[in-house]
Amino acid sequence: MGRIKTSLELAMERMEDIQVDENKIRQDNLRQDARSIAGKYLEDDTMQDDELEARLSKYEGSDLTFVTKTINETILQNLSMPSAIEYKMRNKRIASLFPIVNDGNSAAIKVITQILSLEDQYWDTMSGLLDKMKEQYKDALSQSDAPAEQNKDFLNMYQANVKQINQQYGSVLTRGKTQLSAMLGL
Repeated sequence: MGRIKTSLELAMERMEDIQVDENKIRQDNLRQDARSIAGKYLEDDTMQDDELEARLSKYEGSDLTFVTKTINETILQNLSMPSAIEYKMRNKRIASLFPIVNDGNSAAIKVITQILSLEDQYWDTMSGLLDKMKEQYKDALSQSDAPAEQNKDFLNMYQANVKQINQQYGSVLTRGKTQLSAMLGL
């Protein structure tokens, strides 16, 4: 009669075939470090450029390339049409971080500057849209008993304008991010 194996013995036999990919673990650790650096820099305005450069100086060669790539990916993920005024602080930090990470890539720095400017233009456009439309349609709105915010026709026009603006700016942003991604080899 054969011997019955314990669960532990069966588990140990299965584990013999498992191989650890140390390079993958190393890359995961580098990715986590890079995201931490980018996140802290973008969200915490107390992190100064010299602290950022000190943290980046720990890496060299292919590790530095990988960390830089991951930080650039994080920056690209943070580029979006603003929905709150806090975007200005984020963009200020992106404008500082990007040139440090991409030193010497003046073409990419120019594109990121254009994208950040696009976000400012979008914010300015959206911030004044309701008031501009109220002014433009004040005669028609004065004939209604309801305020503009409750006028169904006015709200439909406003929403159509918002949709059109979002599509226009969104497509430009997407093209800019695609161009920047290609320039950075992402």
